[in-house]
Amino acid sequence: MLDKQCAYYMMIGVSYDEFWYGDYSKLKYFRELHNLEIERKNQELWMQGLYFYEAICCALENAFAKSGTPRKKYPEKPHRITPLSEDEKKIEQKKQVESFRNQLMALDRRFTAKHKQEQSQSQGGV
Repeated sequence: MLDKQCAYYMMIGVSYDEFWYGDYSKLKYFRELHNLEIERKNQELWMQGLYFYEAICCALENAFAKSGTPRKKYPEKPHRITPLSEDEKKIEQKKQVESFRNQLMALDRRFTAKHKQEQSQSQGGV
């Protein structure tokens, strides 16, 4: 039983002498580190699959798209996997506020134009 555990711990980086003669309480940290490494590797492979999927979808959509339809582009920068810093959050909020403001202004212009058109039609028809 301990021989199999020794092989496992040696596989994850514990030396033979450390396993048999060292402080056994340290072994749990090696096991935790190994689990974190597996989790990280799984995350990396998942992201790689996502990039492959996006590349294949992009290529297929462009290959079978009807002429005149906009070409799909592969993302220009990698997907973010770390949280935004406070400065980046502020910049992102400013962009969202500006985008919302532009949408409201465009809506106002359309409303005003439609209202003027309706007024001119009602005055011209009377």
